[in-house]
Amino acid sequence: MKITKLIITILIPFACSCKKEKNRICTLYESKIEYSIGKIISLNNAPLKVNYKYDFKVNQTQYKGIKKAYGIGQDDSNLINKSFIVVFDKNNPQNSDLNLSYPIKDSSDFNEYLALFQSQKPIFSFPRKCK
Repeated sequence: MKITKLIITILIPFACSCKKEKNRICTLYESKIEYSIGKIISLNNAPLKVNYKYDFKVNQTQYKGIKKAYGIGQDDSNLINKSFIVVFDKNNPQNSDLNLSYPIKDSSDFNEYLALFQSQKPIFSFPRKCK
């Protein structure tokens, strides 16, 4: 009985946090978005999630963001110093998402993604779908 209460105590805040982040990401991708290149500068592992800290530039202004990824047993330390597409709100660049589905190795990758995004929006790395 105590274990059941402990599990419920852990899972309810996790589920609420996950839903809040899902809603933020869905709203972001439905707004007027633009793209930049973000670089993972560090990460913090917790039992059920990883927080990636990243930075990116918009019009010569440096921004920092945090990507929350949920799951069990994640060890993504090999992603530090790797670059990915950042999707950000055109009117509020601080509202951003580091999209791990689109790695950037060089500027040609970024240009290819920009061309692709003219015909279709980027696929979310979290959540897989909003509805």
